[in-house]
Amino acid sequence: MSGDQDCIKILEKYIREELPESDREKVKKLIVSDPKIAGLYNTLKTLEDEKDASGWPQIRDSALNLSTRLFDDFRKKNLKNEVDYGVTVFDSKVLPLPDGGRPAIIDARRLKYIIGRIRLELSLYPVSAASYEIVGQMSGLTDCPAVRVVLKSNKATLTAIADQFHLFRFSRVPVRKYSLLIMNENKRIGLVKLDI
Repeated sequence: MSGDQDCIKILEKYIREELPESDREKVKKLIVSDPKIAGLYNTLKTLEDEKDASGWPQIRDSALNLSTRLFDDFRKKNLKNEVDYGVTVFDSKVLPLPDGGRPAIIDARRLKYIIGRIRLELSLYPVSAASYEIVGQMSGLTDCPAVRVVLKSNKATLTAIADQFHLFRFSRVPVRKYSLLIMNENKRIGLVKLDI
C-alpha cells in the first residue's frame, strides 16, 4: 500500500510539474510502459483538472477570510467582555459566486450574525453609488416587544423600529463604518460592527 501511495505522490508532482526534468522523463516512461500506472495517471490528471475548474483557490481564500473575521469577532467580544457583541457567521461579500449564478443585483450583500441568543440577518441593496438600503430581521428574541435598531457612525445616527416580526429597514444609508445597536427599550441587547 505504501508503494501505491508513493506512486500517487510522484504522479501528483508530475502532473503539477513539481519534479526535476530528469525525474519527469523517468515518470513519463513509466506511464507509457505500465498500463496500471497510465490508468492511475489519467485518473489523477482528471481529478486535478476538476479541482482547477472548481475554483478551489477562491473558495479556500473566501473560507480563510470568513474564518479570520469570525476569529476577530470572538476576540473582540472576549477582550471587551461584551456578551452582546455580534459574531459574523456569513458575508456574501467574501464568498465566491458560482459560474452562471449571478444575482439580479450584483452589489447586493447578505450578512448573518450571532449575538448571544439573537440571530441577525441583513440584506444590503445599492440605492446609489454612495448609499444602500438595509433590510434586517432578528430571530431568537423573546419578551422583547419594543425593539429599536440604531445605526451610529462618526457623522450620523439613524434609528428604525422593528415590527412584530422583528423586521426593520433603513432606506438610505451612506457608505461608511457603523455600529449597529439593537435596543430593547433603553437597554442594549446587541452590537454589530458594520462596514458598508
